Amino acid sequence: MSSDKGYNGWSSYETWATALHLDNDEYSYNHWRDRAREALLEQEADIDNAVTQLEDELEDHHRDEMHDMLERIPMCWIHAVLGGAFSDIDFREIARHYVEDVTGEFRKEQLDLISQGLDPDDWDSPMEDDE
Repeated sequence: MSSDKGYNGWSSYETWATALHLDNDEYSYNHWRDRAREALLEQEADIDNAVTQLEDELEDHHRDEMHDMLERIPMCWIHAVLGGAFSDIDFREIARHYVEDVTGEFRKEQLDLISQGLDPDDWDSPMEDDE
């Protein structure tokens, strides 16, 4: 059902449907979580920059995938409808969902070290808790 925010807590039906597919396909879910984690490290824990990086990757990937599919369909109304629906996907919202999700895997101290440009390969696993 629709909500005040758009659709099921997302800004639009198209955003919800895209995020739902990504979250429900194990390969896609793991791939985009890994990319979110890598973006966070590459952007030295700057969440907004990591979101922007992942947003660009998500949009480019899905645009290429859509074009590949549309090449197999003769030019018709479907191209216009899918193009319109594609423009309603808020890739930034999906990217933020993934980046915020993986940010919770890191302890504050680790995020501080990342923001200083220190190499995360020298630390304990992000999921290990200090006891």
